Amino acid sequence: MGVNKSRRPELAPYFETPLQMIREARVPLSAAQLQAMFAAPVSILPAPGAGFALIIDQCEVEIIAGGTAFTGGGAISFVYHGVSGSNPHSGSIPATALTTAVGTTVIELGPPTPTNGLTIPANTGLDITNATAAFASGNGSAVALVQYRIIQL
Repeated sequence: MGVNKSRRPELAPYFETPLQMIREARVPLSAAQLQAMFAAPVSILPAPGAGFALIIDQCEVEIIAGGTAFTGGGAISFVYHGVSGSNPHSGSIPATALTTAVGTTVIELGPPTPTNGLTIPANTGLDITNATAAFASGNGSAVALVQYRIIQL
């Protein structure tokens, strides 16, 4: 499918517009970013602009263990920038996934469930953060993988 060039509105849903294309972001996270993301969440996607919103289709974190394990920390999740309790997924990644990592581990977060609902904030980016405390003393890394769409409001 391609861009809808038809002037017939009833055909519009059958064509994919450039805004509706599924996009993918792969953002590497250093040990320093993993340790600091409790106090300073790491930006994964920028705000899409006035009149637009990000729809998150899939979130994954690839954890690459280093020689020194991380300590402390809290559950890892993706959130809309500055919007408390705005996880665009269900569940979270437990801190133990980072503190006990061996080799490379990929963890996928599920879509939000209909019972918890989610109001999609306009013109708001996506961050990765962790709850309760900062990670410390580790030297591993990670890659955040997000599949998303941009919609016009």
